[in-house]
Amino acid sequence: MIKIVNRRVPLDLLCVLLLITLWLLFFWRIFTPNAANQLSLKEGDFSGQFVAWAVYQAQRLGAGQLPIWNPYNNSGHPFLADTQSAVFYPPRLITLMLVNGLTKPTAGSMYNALQLEMAAHVLLGTLFMYALLRRLLTADLRAGCAGALIGALIFGYGGYLTGYPPLQLAVLEAGIWLPLMLLALHEATRADRLDWRWIVAAGAALGISLHAGHPQTSLQAIYVSCAYLAYRSWQQKYSWRTFAAALITFGAIGGGLAAVQLLPGWMFSHQTARNANFTFDSQGNGFPLYDIAQFIVPGIVSVWSPLYFGVVGLALALLAVWRRVSGALFWCGCAAIALGLSFGHNTIIYDIFYLLIPGFSLFRGQERAAYTVAVCSAVLAGSGASYLLQQMPLAQNATQAKLPARYQTVLRGTLGVTAIVALIFFMRWQLTESGAELDKLMLITLSLIVGGLLSLINNGRLTGHWPHLALIGLVAFELFTFNRQTILTDYDAVPALDRLKTPLIVQPAQADHDGVFRVDGQRGILENYGNIYGLMDIRGISPLRLDRYEKLLGLPAGRLWQLLAVRYVFTDNNALPIPSTVIATGSDPLGKINLHKLDDPIPFAHLVYRTWIAADDSGALNALGDPNIDLRQTVVLTADPKVALPVDTSNTGSAQVLDYAPESFTIKTSSATPAILDLSQMNDGGWQATLDGQPVPILSANLALMAIIVPTGDHVVQVRYQPLALTVGGMITGGMLILVSLGMIGLNGRRRVKSMLSK
Repeated sequence: MIKIVNRRVPLDLLCVLLLITLWLLFFWRIFTPNAANQLSLKEGDFSGQFVAWAVYQAQRLGAGQLPIWNPYNNSGHPFLADTQSAVFYPPRLITLMLVNGLTKPTAGSMYNALQLEMAAHVLLGTLFMYALLRRLLTADLRAGCAGALIGALIFGYGGYLTGYPPLQLAVLEAGIWLPLMLLALHEATRADRLDWRWIVAAGAALGISLHAGHPQTSLQAIYVSCAYLAYRSWQQKYSWRTFAAALITFGAIGGGLAAVQLLPGWMFSHQTARNANFTFDSQGNGFPLYDIAQFIVPGIVSVWSPLYFGVVGLALALLAVWRRVSGALFWCGCAAIALGLSFGHNTIIYDIFYLLIPGFSLFRGQERAAYTVAVCSAVLAGSGASYLLQQMPLAQNATQAKLPARYQTVLRGTLGVTAIVALIFFMRWQLTESGAELDKLMLITLSLIVGGLLSLINNGRLTGHWPHLALIGLVAFELFTFNRQTILTDYDAVPALDRLKTPLIVQPAQADHDGVFRVDGQRGILENYGNIYGLMDIRGISPLRLDRYEKLLGLPAGRLWQLLAVRYVFTDNNALPIPSTVIATGSDPLGKINLHKLDDPIPFAHLVYRTWIAADDSGALNALGDPNIDLRQTVVLTADPKVALPVDTSNTGSAQVLDYAPESFTIKTSSATPAILDLSQMNDGGWQATLDGQPVPILSANLALMAIIVPTGDHVVQVRYQPLALTVGGMITGGMLILVSLGMIGLNGRRRVKSMLSK
């Protein structure tokens, strides 16, 4: 027994080192110090959202401040409540600490840091999958290690994790924690009695996943985890009460640890335009049915192939199911359901889940169910590899190692289907002489070659340890050859540190420190780059935006700029609908642009003495678009403010912004009569105001903004962002951290006492 244990540790260590080595090989072009060979992720969602927000978050955390509100996008945005900001995600906090500790958090340094964070999560995902499979595949040491290694490679470098998730960090980072949850649940259910310590560990992993910022991916992880817990409870013959208690504990710990992020996000999501437009049909988009071809060859039906995990992986997975390897039917069932869901409303499975499964109707983009397919396929392929290698003992000659013919059936079937597809594309190439068809034919041909090599391994052409090494090498060769090319299409030869240089055209606006103002950066700034340039932009690319603000953006440009206190406009137009002066010219990726400075913008805060009462949001929007209503003198409300405003407005007052910070600002008002302080500040319900230190109500004004009644005389108005959801969520998370800590101490103490008594 000692001998086995002593041999197991070095072999596992060797496998882990091999995973690290292959990881470095896959991503070597972002690690290399040679600038001529360096690649970095192309600018787009990765830079426009995640890098831009991380720069803002790093700057705020570096100053010892919690970034709750972001003034630089969408005329103000509840930053923490937008889950993709990942404000409390532990690995992100580590990244930001390192950036703040090693260098200044610039756009280039953050680009490089998040790119490395992306790669590190791929490695972490492979290690988690290896650990899970090592626990599942225990019948044979060498076969188990090889199968775990193969499953880890398929999970980390299959079509899913090398497709769009690297560009969508929240998707990638929420997804890699599922193998760890499954491992913890497996450990919890290994004995006759449930080990609650591992249920707590599974809940903690879920909490981390939820903090990563993609609830849809985390929800899929919850579905798979709950199904696996039910499956293991059935295997171990636990009572339904034990199963229910474990399930509730798992969910409560995960949700409780993430409540500080989830609760504000939940409240915010119900005010967004996306939530307002959710219907059964709009949420049912998914893969077209012909995307099933991704299983055989990537790149023939789409740019990304998230369903692809290699011909070798497919053959091994089918072998595991065919031979009914332990757990294979469970993983196959999960994969089949997820595959059906990935086609959206093209299959009836979507309708069933939409109607019956809690949480499912909250999300669209059903093709993301490919994530579950990827996880289950990796487990099946690893199990199939372990089973196959167990049938090939350390023989001394090919005759002893050769497998019975029945073990070739699955592979021959896969190769036959691939050959038919190759023939179809060959005929299409002959008819069209298209270079694209030729490229696809070459991909399919390579798949056939890989399948042929696998057939040689299965036919007993190799003996001793060589089948294990050959199978691992073949999987790595296939995945790296196909998916390295796929992910490289998302890179280009610009070092990360040279990314997102500040354009010259934004510098005049950056140099303007006279009061609080906004810019329209639909051109020139783009994306969420207002965070990087320090300019309060009325635009942004977050998929979550307040529904009322979305309606405001439909107003005529001149009216919109007046409402939102815009001072500068980046546009390709030479003239604007309201008076302005061109003060700079330049270009952006879309072409030539001009920087206009508005001649007489409405200030961020000003006093008005007229109201227009609208019955509803539609009436308010119509009033705001009416050119006969002077926005300098009138505020549009949906209820009577019940204040005696003067008839004569010739003697107007003043409003001066004394200080402005993301979560608070102070304004001094002076008026000879009662007035309404009209503020160009987004109102999501989380703001609170005081007048001379006493609480006052905030009026919902101009559809999505705010206003405050001020009496005669001189007063100081202070407005703070203090959302109740954050306070409650923080208390829940803090309380759960305490409960988990005390619970683990109690469980470990109880276990030690039992151990001592048994001796």
